[in-house]
Amino acid sequence: MEAKAKRKPFHLSKSGKPAKYGDQVSSDVWGPAPVASIGGRRYFSLFQDCFSHEERIYFMRLKSDAFEMFKQYEAWVLRQRNAKIKELRTDRGGEYLSDEFTRHLNSQGIIRKLTTHDSPQTNGFAERAMGVHATTARALLLESGLPRSLWAEAVSFSCWLHNRSFMSANPDYRTPYEVGTGIKPDLSLLRTWGSFILVKDLNADKISSLVKPGRYLGPDEQSWGIRVYWPSKHTVTVEREVFLDVPAKSSRLLHDVTIEGEISDGSDPEHVNVYVDKASPSITNNPPYNPPLPNFPQEDEDPHASPSDDEVEDQLLQQEEDLPDDLHHPQPQPQPIQHPHPNNEEHPQLPPPKPRRIMGLEVPDDVDINAPRTTRTRRESISMPGFYQEKNQEVRGSSNSAFLHLNANSLLAMYDEIRDQYGKEFTHLPEITQAITFALASGNSESDTPLLDEALNGPDSDKWLTAIKAEADQIFKMDTMDIVDETVRNLPNIIGSGWVLRRKRDSQGNISRYKARLVAKGFSQRPGIDYNDTFAPTVRPSTIRFMLSLGATLGSSIEQADAKNAYLNGVLPHNEIIYMELPPIFLKLYPELVKRDKTAKANGKRLVCRLWRPLYGTKQGANKWYEELSRVLTGIGFVRVNYTTPEGRTSASRRKQ
Repeated sequence: MEAKAKRKPFHLSKSGKPAKYGDQVSSDVWGPAPVASIGGRRYFSLFQDCFSHEERIYFMRLKSDAFEMFKQYEAWVLRQRNAKIKELRTDRGGEYLSDEFTRHLNSQGIIRKLTTHDSPQTNGFAERAMGVHATTARALLLESGLPRSLWAEAVSFSCWLHNRSFMSANPDYRTPYEVGTGIKPDLSLLRTWGSFILVKDLNADKISSLVKPGRYLGPDEQSWGIRVYWPSKHTVTVEREVFLDVPAKSSRLLHDVTIEGEISDGSDPEHVNVYVDKASPSITNNPPYNPPLPNFPQEDEDPHASPSDDEVEDQLLQQEEDLPDDLHHPQPQPQPIQHPHPNNEEHPQLPPPKPRRIMGLEVPDDVDINAPRTTRTRRESISMPGFYQEKNQEVRGSSNSAFLHLNANSLLAMYDEIRDQYGKEFTHLPEITQAITFALASGNSESDTPLLDEALNGPDSDKWLTAIKAEADQIFKMDTMDIVDETVRNLPNIIGSGWVLRRKRDSQGNISRYKARLVAKGFSQRPGIDYNDTFAPTVRPSTIRFMLSLGATLGSSIEQADAKNAYLNGVLPHNEIIYMELPPIFLKLYPELVKRDKTAKANGKRLVCRLWRPLYGTKQGANKWYEELSRVLTGIGFVRVNYTTPEGRTSASRRKQ
């Protein structure tokens, strides 16, 4: 026995096939993935209904999120399949044996079936499905040549395809989707995963291509659209205007490089504009010359056989060297330093070296100030205007050096232009130096709208915490909401919450106030459940101009009133019940909530905010504030214009007809 002991065979289950949906569910967790997905996930949890063999996959950042994923799946089965889970089969992983997981199963009456150690065969449904999806995702990535960070998209497509494939274990070879819903699946949008497709460009100009190429990642389950991967941006979007039948790969529509000579404004993010500026020392009258188009391989070809970016640029450089002189830019190139020859007076005079200070600013040593300025700048050197430039400076660094590195080319080009047009002495005027210094100071200022984590971990954390406490106290003072403990599954919808922070400054640019505002994530509200009417009129600029003109004509005084926390003055009707996630910082501001939170979790409940008044960010916030404002103004003698109501707008439009 000691020498010949072998493992016992795994027999088929004797429990029989489940009788209906939800009677038996098998689950497993896969991960960690070697690379994170685009959404930052490294795990996924799979749930398979053993009656219909329909599967659901949920992606997770951490393995410990399996309990939250199970609750989502349990709610999905209850609402979408009108069934309740009776038995859950899993392995003995710690993610399934946590105390909260066990309490939840016991409270719902769900029977747990566990495998013995080192025996994954006893959980064969989930193990087999996990292996199929992992193998399919690997094959899709290898065949398409797409990056490995799209493994989550490949797994989702594999699961979507499984639920819509014929299953011999089901009666009449029906698909799992048909068994679960009673509807035959629609496969009209099914194409080869990772194949090239064309998407309508809604921002195309009048003479550019009306489509742009992308990669097919499968239909989207939440909307009637196609999930599209954009290689140049490394992002995934859902598109409706999609052309699935694309031309051959040799078509220019699928090339990712703009042909030399085509001037682009850089607004199309789906193309990589390759600009090669090489000036010609002379201009001659040569006949026109049409250079051959470079052959750029497609993305799904062999990456080892495709030229790199450096090889592509070298190819374009070589082609431009072969161009006639009249096609080069008439811009002089720097000549090598030569000693003056007495018999040769045709040698050009070299310009004096530029100073290391330009317009009162120190130039970094790694910036070549003697290099010629080109008329076309590469895309990465184009400075972004306004808000985007400020955010870009925050990411790259807020010091003068970082700002100067970012705008060195622009400053040098400005120096050349001012020196050539107005003379060298004009570049050192105090007004110009002061303007550049003010621009640098503006770029160095920290953001006035920091994120919550940045504010609480920064030097002004005490001031931000005081502002947040004042906002919360005002909310409770106006009876805006109550903090209640509820069972999550009994609530129709719970929306998220967030904080918007801002530094208020006076006319001198000094910080006058730290302001915090609690907002609701209204984008997760559902019509008919937690909101109905959203209409709220807004004033037209022409109306304001008319009132100012009328006041000036009549000699009347014009006053302006501002309502603090305007939306909090509205009142939610009884049929619009909004539940919001409890902001985590409330546990720090109000220590008495910590004990309530622990007690609620022990009873299988959670602390949530029950709103009685709309917060900023809710769908109906503006509508309820307008109704309350109308009630108050009507009560003191004002008359509301009919055109500002939805009924008035409808009647007015009919009268016009």
